[in-house]
Amino acid sequence: MSFPDSATDLPAGILTPNECFSFLADAPIGVYLTTPQGRFLYANTALARMLGYASGQELVDSIVDIATQVYIDPAHRQWFLRTLEEQGQIVGQEFCFFKKDGSLVWVSENARKVGDVQDNTLCYHGFCVDVTARKITEEKLQKQEEIYRQLFETMSQGVVYQDGQGRVTLANPAAERILGYTTEQMRGHKSSSPIWEVVDEFGHFLPEADHPAMVALRTRKPVEHFIVGVRSHPQTDYTWISVNATPLFYADTSRPSQVYIIIEDVTAKRLAEMRYHTLFQEMITGFALHEIICDPKGKPVNYRFLDVNPAFESLVGLAKTDVVGQTVLDFFPDIDQSLIENYGHVALTGESMKFEYYLAELEKYFEINAFCPVPGQFACIFLDITKRKKISLILAEQERKYRFLAESIDDVIWISNLDLCFTYVSPSIYKLRGINPEEALLEPMEKSLTAESVQRVQDAAQQLSSKQQSAQDSVLRLELEQYHHNGSTIWVEAVVRPLFDNLGQVNSYLGVTRDISEARALREQLEKAAKAAQAANKAKSEFLANMSHEIRTPLNGIMGMLQLLQMTTLDNEQEKYVQLSLISAERLTRLLADILDLSRVEAGKMELFATEFSIRDLHESVLQLFVIQAQEKSIALRCYVDPAIPEIVVGDEVRIRQILFNLVGNALKFTSSGQIIVSFLSLPPARQEALRILITVEDTGSGISEEGLHRIFQPFSQLDSSYSRTHQGAGLGLAIVRRLVELMDGHIQIESIPGQGTSIHVVLPFDLPGPKQVSETKTPAISETCKSLRILVAEDEPCNQETTVHLVRSLGHEVTLAENGAQVLDLLRQYDFDCILMDIQMPILDGVQATKAIRSGEIKGKSAIPIIALTAYAMPDEREEFLKAGLTDYLSKPILIKELQRVLSQVGGQVAIQEEK
Repeated sequence: MSFPDSATDLPAGILTPNECFSFLADAPIGVYLTTPQGRFLYANTALARMLGYASGQELVDSIVDIATQVYIDPAHRQWFLRTLEEQGQIVGQEFCFFKKDGSLVWVSENARKVGDVQDNTLCYHGFCVDVTARKITEEKLQKQEEIYRQLFETMSQGVVYQDGQGRVTLANPAAERILGYTTEQMRGHKSSSPIWEVVDEFGHFLPEADHPAMVALRTRKPVEHFIVGVRSHPQTDYTWISVNATPLFYADTSRPSQVYIIIEDVTAKRLAEMRYHTLFQEMITGFALHEIICDPKGKPVNYRFLDVNPAFESLVGLAKTDVVGQTVLDFFPDIDQSLIENYGHVALTGESMKFEYYLAELEKYFEINAFCPVPGQFACIFLDITKRKKISLILAEQERKYRFLAESIDDVIWISNLDLCFTYVSPSIYKLRGINPEEALLEPMEKSLTAESVQRVQDAAQQLSSKQQSAQDSVLRLELEQYHHNGSTIWVEAVVRPLFDNLGQVNSYLGVTRDISEARALREQLEKAAKAAQAANKAKSEFLANMSHEIRTPLNGIMGMLQLLQMTTLDNEQEKYVQLSLISAERLTRLLADILDLSRVEAGKMELFATEFSIRDLHESVLQLFVIQAQEKSIALRCYVDPAIPEIVVGDEVRIRQILFNLVGNALKFTSSGQIIVSFLSLPPARQEALRILITVEDTGSGISEEGLHRIFQPFSQLDSSYSRTHQGAGLGLAIVRRLVELMDGHIQIESIPGQGTSIHVVLPFDLPGPKQVSETKTPAISETCKSLRILVAEDEPCNQETTVHLVRSLGHEVTLAENGAQVLDLLRQYDFDCILMDIQMPILDGVQATKAIRSGEIKGKSAIPIIALTAYAMPDEREEFLKAGLTDYLSKPILIKELQRVLSQVGGQVAIQEEK
């Protein structure tokens, strides 16, 4: 007699016939013989495959120590041997084994000891069944049970379990809060126990038999939305609760084993529901009664609704009054015929059925329990399981979408561990770096990034690893230089955030990487272009400032001499020539100012200075300035101020005056007859503005063509550019107006009809002044302070020396002349002066240097003397520099005698105050 190839030599006395081994070799379960020392004597094919071997013989030859090579825990093998020696057999014991490839398999094992006549152990004989799938299922069920347990403990509704006699066995924390007792205090008590006082919704004592749990147990049907009042102490108020009671049955019986109670605190709703009776005191969740309809051959083809409960109405979305008496095909004509056949089987045979069904019309999944109450009818209890069914579908669909997204987009999605080694890289890595995901997973970070970028990543990882799960700023953006497969480098933006484990600790990093090489190159180009533009703007500003100085300096001499000439005795013809010369010089001055203003606005250097002023005074100044010109042209100039406009408003008066002068000046220029109307109207405020004013300038002039309207606000634009044009100007006025209006957050609109006139509308925001503070010092009026002053004039240009000295003397003041800043300091040491008129650009020591020397206290007792700059510089940053140097005020060249008088009057007022003190 011989044995199969898979059996080694067996000890004498336990040889098994070949037929037996042949039978065991083909058995579908694992069969083995092992020695007490831990070797296999025999293993059939099923066991070999179970453990990952090709044949039983390979298994026998490969395993030399079952305890360490098969059992994941050698102690289990020791227990196995000890139990067999003590009890002789093991039944249904489960162990975890290693497979040949190192993976694990769970087996259920039956084994017995095989001994000789003296009961000495010869070997062990056993059977194994692979239960891995069941173990996995059990593990999933355990996780689900944990989820349900957490839901049970955290849900806001109270849940109570009562046994078949109505005694409390379990309650969740919400039920404890609602009912006023802990689970231990409630356990063993019925809802009718004296520890509670229970009344029905009408406040009547509720007998035990009518309690929802007892009704559900007795009727074996759910009770829904049963309203009761409960209190645990006579001195407390009732807590009103809605109770749902569902009987739970023993397996394969119709006798309830316990009842499942859901309670909800509806005390807050009780007051609103006092007007209504509870529609149902005993409801069966998701219940419907039907009669089956058969064709002449007895085949079920339809069914009719006989009754439905509120829960059914809620589930299906159909009212009872609409459903009862109608057939299912009336509502769902495309319903699956197999469903009707199942219901027909229940109604005609009396056999109950339980199944799941998807109703496409409602997009819901139902668990349906169908039974036959009387022949030809069937009743259904519906349970909406849509959420449960859809969760798995949603999760699967989300996983598919996310994977598709990760594999489709150009951005690289990746996950790395805390050691910064990739554990996942999306396929788009090939588009980014020319390598596949497998290569990326094996590549060290130091080989994929430049040294500087590696350090940046390490710093970021250290920063992210300390983040808490609730941190809002746990996302970092990094720009990194990365190596491409072809040897070049690319720039990428990596958006990285930490991932957390169940304990809230960082366990990995999730990142999205995007190629920004082109964007970075473009950004660098834009930065270079911006620097070039800044340099060009600076050069333009310097040029304009220099040109302004060079033009204003001789212009100051011209206008000064003309003003002095005006003060002499002139005949009418001479007076005319002087006046025309001054007008031309003033036009040139305004042109310079307009060019500088336009440059400042376009360079973003124009600043607004809000002050308190009167709109009515502003409109008076417009009249005073332009009324003579209007009269000379026989044009009526009218102004209107809305009475609703406050007396004092807050805004940049200088710039608003500039806007008005430009608009009215333009209107006068292009109007030969008729009238010009300037109006100020109050508008409702918008947003956070305190006040809005609509300024309108209307004229009856020549008007503007449609083509002209498109370019009217462009700098240096003329409506008539021919040599024979009738109106002068550089074309800057309206361009500056539009830019000033936009700078003030206002807007401008122009309407014109050629040959009839033009209307320009400007809407500007204003603030209102705050509370007035009473000044302690009274500033004397100009008329009171125009006394003779001792004035030191610093000027190096001979023509301007002559002009300035004579203008000051014409105002009644004493003048001493200095040709540079050094002479100013020498004269100031020797004599007392009330004021210094300081030119800025002078040889040896300029005006700014001289002013700083005076303000520093170099000349004792003279540091506070008023110093007025006489400057041909007009750029705002230069003026700011002059004021910072200590200059009291400044006058722009060419100097107008009215402005000179204003400034000297202010100085005189200050001198008068000092003398009074």
